Amino acid sequence: MPRIPQIPRSYFQFRLRTVLIAVTVFCVAFAWLASRFRPPPDPSFLAPEGVELRAQVDTKTYRIGDPIRLELELKNNSKSSYKLIMPRMPSGWWSTMAFGIRLTRGKSGVANLEPSDFYIGSYSGPPDFQTLAPGESFKSDICLQYFLPQGRKLPLPEGDYQLWIAFDSTKFAGVNPKGTEIACRFDANPIAFSIKGAARTDPEELLRLIGEKVGLNSLRVDLASSNRAEQDQAWQAVVKYGDSRLVPFLQGSTLPSVQRLYSRGQLEPYVQPYDPLSRW
Repeated sequence: MPRIPQIPRSYFQFRLRTVLIAVTVFCVAFAWLASRFRPPPDPSFLAPEGVELRAQVDTKTYRIGDPIRLELELKNNSKSSYKLIMPRMPSGWWSTMAFGIRLTRGKSGVANLEPSDFYIGSYSGPPDFQTLAPGESFKSDICLQYFLPQGRKLPLPEGDYQLWIAFDSTKFAGVNPKGTEIACRFDANPIAFSIKGAARTDPEELLRLIGEKVGLNSLRVDLASSNRAEQDQAWQAVVKYGDSRLVPFLQGSTLPSVQRLYSRGQLEPYVQPYDPLSRW
């Protein structure tokens, strides 16, 4: 019986290496070809160059319980006009709709919310696109504590904080850019601030502080103004920037408009609960 010659092991190793190299070359070539023939990204969903979202707070250090004024600016630094949805706060159907908020205290997370299309109640469609011309800005501001996701424990305790804000107009349900309209995501620069010092307890002092933050130096007077527009603006400031420390002022007021519009029972559901002993 003739002896069958044995095939050296090195032969099989050579063939295996050859197959692996061929497969690798094929995968690389396929990926290259796919990238060449892949359709370009839809420009309707790309952030335009030269347009940036800026964020800042009104100061760098706050006392416990002080309202924090958050300001956003969408700035067009380019030489072209763009049709965009503006980052108006609060969002129409849910205060944080299309907004992302990440807040940390030291190394601990406080809030982490990605932009989403979540809302409650009826929905009449996404906001309109507006033209942002070269050099123009859109600005919006809000009390950070009012803007934070519901269920957040307040007040924020002492510590050093970092805040990141994002705005993604593609998250508005039903958004459908047409022509030169653009729906896209913008990420603002991170913000640093600190909280230290005892909370304010005097309602009058807190009322003056709120007036300074919203630019209403006559806030106390406007609360009882006979001008309905002035009165509504003042009460919106109290609702968004105030908390239950203002209840003694409201209770002690003899002004019919104050008693009628915002008695203690009517005010509390709209303001932030205040507990100076609260901790995360």
